[in-house]
Amino acid sequence: MSKLVQILDRFNRKERFCLLSDALIDPADELTKAVDTIGRPFRPLNQRFRSNLKDALELKSEIPEGSWWAFDYHLDWLFAALEIAHKCSQVEELDRKFVAPPRRQQPRDRSKVYSNDGRFKFNIEDCDLIVAYDDNIILVEAKVGFWDNSQLQSKLVGRLGRIDRNNLHYVLASPKPPVNVITDGWPKWAVTEVADGKPTWAANKDEGTKVPFWIELNKPQAADGWLKVSRCDEDGEIGETYRTHWCVTRATA
Repeated sequence: MSKLVQILDRFNRKERFCLLSDALIDPADELTKAVDTIGRPFRPLNQRFRSNLKDALELKSEIPEGSWWAFDYHLDWLFAALEIAHKCSQVEELDRKFVAPPRRQQPRDRSKVYSNDGRFKFNIEDCDLIVAYDDNIILVEAKVGFWDNSQLQSKLVGRLGRIDRNNLHYVLASPKPPVNVITDGWPKWAVTEVADGKPTWAANKDEGTKVPFWIELNKPQAADGWLKVSRCDEDGEIGETYRTHWCVTRATA
């Protein structure tokens, strides 16, 4: 269990992760006897998913079954964990050297206060899935519909692009390849170049074109097709500007 993974775990307090852990994991259940790198019962990422990540990211070694993972991991948490892991020689000294005292406690300790260089936004901007083992971090961004270039640029150019480390990876997951994603300004660890027909999903692009790492996301199918709520007027005319009425329509993504 690496120092980095232990520090990442200290920030993971998302309600969704707590709820899923409580709903899916029963220490008495034979299906959940696996333990993560922190030593707790959990459901590991399945072999198919781990293999898809390995192949898509062109990793040389397998992703361990007991890799730590979390949902909706805030980018602020990631930056703080990486900063502390860099400065902290042993995880046992984390609380003593890096955790500030309660708000009303005096005197204040300025050695535990850090200047914000612009990375920290103090908001809920996050990554859908984070996987960590040893000193490796894989960030997975998932989308069932269409990719939002402004959102990706905000994360990868405005924030994650400030991180310079060889064992950080970023991969998109969607039912269809991200054909219209703009990678201008993305960090080098978040893109791959089209070469010799690889990656196969981007083989029709020019050699040397920088494209995202991508894995196919298996989307469960509703029995008779997915539905969505749409805005409309009183006659049922659908439009983004309408707000007084709604109707149910078929979803294409």
